[in-house]
Amino acid sequence: MNRTGMRLVPWALLALLAVIVVVLGAKFRGLREDFQDHRRADSRLQRAAYVPAFTAVSSAGDSVLIGEGQADSRQVLILLTSTCPFCRETLPSWKQIAKRISEAPSSRQVVQVVALTTDSAAIARRYAEASDLPFPLVSLPTRRLASLYRAFVVPQTIVLDSDGRVLFARHGVINTKQAVDSIIAGLAARNPAPTPDHSSVNYNGR
Repeated sequence: MNRTGMRLVPWALLALLAVIVVVLGAKFRGLREDFQDHRRADSRLQRAAYVPAFTAVSSAGDSVLIGEGQADSRQVLILLTSTCPFCRETLPSWKQIAKRISEAPSSRQVVQVVALTTDSAAIARRYAEASDLPFPLVSLPTRRLASLYRAFVVPQTIVLDSDGRVLFARHGVINTKQAVDSIIAGLAARNPAPTPDHSSVNYNGR
């Protein structure tokens, strides 16, 4: 090999290494995006999933049963925190949902609106009073329950049937009439087929 060829060898190796780095970088970005997609999907409740029932005391001092109710009843769960700006943006729509439910013509279907938070009971009480919430606000009593209800990702709006099964779930800000209508429509959703690995758990948080 002549001198010119010998000088070209390092450059060829560098070019090959650059190609390898680019290929590996692209694969790494793809894997990272896949991981983030899976993490986002796992961070919210999915339709037909079950949540455990539990009883807790609301910020107003009332006992509230979450995740279970009489036949054909529905629960609208609002997941929020006092420091979430997107929750504050959604609050007027949540109040509108509660108002429309309370003003709906009487029927056999009972609908309850309850807000859940990972905030402490003291913070939840101050937030409920300052925000003039028209529905109970429950501070989740354990981290395990908060995880099972995916309460660390807010805002979320969920419709449950009487067995604690998710009929409808929406993640993110609700600030349009169409979005509010979609929640109301979710109350009439038919029970989806149960997932193969579901388990109905009764958990009192103690």
